[in-house]
Amino acid sequence: MKIKQFLTLIFALSLFLAISINAQTQEEPLSSFKVGDVIYHGTTNNWSKARIEEFYKESGYWKVRYGSGKYDTTLIQPSGGRIIRSEKYHLEMQETDRISASFFHEAMPYVYSVDYLADVYDPKSYPNNHSSAFPVPPDPDHAKLRQQLVELEKICKKYPNIKNGTPPTSQKRIIDRAADICEVVVNREVLIKKAIQGQIVNNRNAVWDGIRNQADNNMGNGAIHYDLQLMALDFEGWKTAAEVKEKAEFAKYGAEMPPNFFERLRPISVEVKAFIDKQMQTNRWVAPKFQDAAAQSIAKRNATDDVFKRSTILTIGMDDAAWVRGSDSRNEVGRDSKYVYYKIEKSKNFYKIGRMLVKGPVAGYCQEREFIVKRTTKIELEILDGSGKFVKCP
Repeated sequence: MKIKQFLTLIFALSLFLAISINAQTQEEPLSSFKVGDVIYHGTTNNWSKARIEEFYKESGYWKVRYGSGKYDTTLIQPSGGRIIRSEKYHLEMQETDRISASFFHEAMPYVYSVDYLADVYDPKSYPNNHSSAFPVPPDPDHAKLRQQLVELEKICKKYPNIKNGTPPTSQKRIIDRAADICEVVVNREVLIKKAIQGQIVNNRNAVWDGIRNQADNNMGNGAIHYDLQLMALDFEGWKTAAEVKEKAEFAKYGAEMPPNFFERLRPISVEVKAFIDKQMQTNRWVAPKFQDAAAQSIAKRNATDDVFKRSTILTIGMDDAAWVRGSDSRNEVGRDSKYVYYKIEKSKNFYKIGRMLVKGPVAGYCQEREFIVKRTTKIELEILDGSGKFVKCP
């Protein structure tokens, strides 16, 4: 059974390879041929000359004569990889193939550089997204690729009016098509710009697509980061500021930011705003019980993110009355077959947690921000949460 399966697999593989190699395109319409025409039938490098004697419409076979003898006839079926060519077209293609072979003999070291631009040259014929791998400056491979295109241009000039020859496989590849290669070379500056533009758009889209996950995480945690707050509560203002920065990012690579680049984020802003509005209806500000003027002053001085710049701190306080010692550290000092021995060192850091009520970043909205201050030899800010939990304004 295993031998039979193996032979079946080998047969299927050989059939696949035969189809892949021979399944070429019928360039001339079959309806254009008539009885008496001299034709060539076959595949890439295996052609036979014959004359059409009869068409069998029901079976789809053609009776052709390949010699002068009484029995020098055969039946062919123009399908399954068999191509039919008129004599005139076949001779033209033979000459085209000869010139193409000469071209590729010279051009082969450089032709793969064109593959990076195939899909921006003709996306329907060459849908593989190879331009996404086009090296963008300052990548040193960018200069190498440009030099290869220059070398190709020198070769193309030796073959004016070159045509695409017979494809070696059923797969349409630009690296097999001399005329397309030379057209890419001539238009390379425009195509390189398109390739870079497409790549930078994809890269920058990937950066901003993270907003979806950020919004989900923030809403799940019940606190909205300040950049999402601005997007949700003042989308137009946020978009205007973001466009200035984003255009500069595109310009670094000689690309242009597409129009309406940020519009796809508008639905997310609506969703986050709805979350904020609902949160304000249910959350109430509960004032901290304690005060520490020094700690609170440090927190205020560091309240400088984009939301704070458009907001007012209404009140501030501490949830801890006394300083809380940080976690002790332990360092391994030895071990035996039973135990690991550590030296415990008391933390020299002490902490307090506080909260502030912030009005903003737009009228009618208030939020709670948490902060942590640390005391060692001096008091300093440890953390000022960049995310806020929205509450009803007092």
